[in-house]
Formats: sequence, C-alpha cells, structure tokens
Amino acid sequence: MKKKTSKKSEAPLKEVVEQAVEQIREAAAAAEEQPKRRKVVEFHILASIMEFATEKAQLLAFHTEAGEEVKFWLSKSLTHFVADGDAPEKMICRIPAWLYYKAGLDKFFPVERWSQAAI
Repeated sequence: MKKKTSKKSEAPLKEVVEQAVEQIREAAAAAEEQPKRRKVVEFHILASIMEFATEKAQLLAFHTEAGEEVKFWLSKSLTHFVADGDAPEKMICRIPAWLYYKAGLDKFFPVERWSQAAI
C-alpha cells in the first residue's frame, strides 16, 4: 500500500535538498580557492654526498657501513637544500614525504621534522 504524501510535505523536503546542494557547491568552491598542501619532511645530510647535479636533478651518493654504494637522484623542483648554520659540513634537505618514502631515503636518513607546504 502506497503512502500518500501531500504537496505541503514535499515542499519543505525540496527546500532542504536545495539548501544541501547549495552548501555542497559552496564548500567545493571554497576548497578550490585554498592552496593545496602537501606533507614535507626535513632531514640532515652531509654536504659531501651531494656529488653531482644536472639542471633538473641532484645526485646523492655515499657508501654504507657495509661498504655498499648507494645513489639517489632527486628532482630539483621537488627538493630544497639549505646549509645548516649549526654544522657547516651538513645540509638540511626538505622534500615531499611521498618522495622520501618512494625513493627509500627513510632507510638511511631519519626524519627530523614534519611540516606542510603549499603547492
């Protein structure tokens, strides 16, 4: 058996749905206006392992304690290297967290600071 609804009860429902749709549109527009943010990690490296750089990439090369040679190519557009004021032989490397884990840097360099950066 169908439940009969009156036009009076349909009107408020329609208004509520329209208001919800408008709020969703406003929230989506506000989200687009805000800059996207990505998680960034900072860690220290020795300045001596920054062996070679091209126009677009930086090579990090070093030997592990076991004598194994390890090399990482990092995009210059995604990384930021700054000299450490406290230790002149070290550099602070700042890269997106996804790149840090994807490249395997987490096996050799511990994270010293997490932050967020606008894209």
